[in-house]
Amino acid sequence: MAATASSFQYGAFFGSKSILGGFGVKAFETSEAERRRLQQLRELVSRIPPSASVAATEAEGPHVSTRLVMYSLKFTLGHAPDYLVVGAVRPGGEQEHLRQALGSGEYGVVHREGPFFLLQRGADTSRNKELWPLLRRSR
Repeated sequence: MAATASSFQYGAFFGSKSILGGFGVKAFETSEAERRRLQQLRELVSRIPPSASVAATEAEGPHVSTRLVMYSLKFTLGHAPDYLVVGAVRPGGEQEHLRQALGSGEYGVVHREGPFFLLQRGADTSRNKELWPLLRRSR
């Protein structure tokens, strides 16, 4: 009875337009801005060869998770991944691992699509300065 009442008030049943979950309200509708952002990410990811290893920021990781080798920049840079997919960089592990990658001189920005960056191991590093605003420390 309590589950039915809660579902009616906060849940997905009975025609609700949103659900309360995690740390906020999740809408069942996709905005035009969200569709555009998803298309930009798909365009960027389509540039990665299917057999390449990838490290990605947390929100973008699920979009490349079908790779045989995929690392989360939240936890590690991984073992010399071929590509890095970078979106919104969260303070902590993601910032530190991205700083490590950029500091090594091994990765360079090869493509930018909207708010997303694609870095490749062995690429020219001249565009890496575009990423520095994402790496400001949050205090």
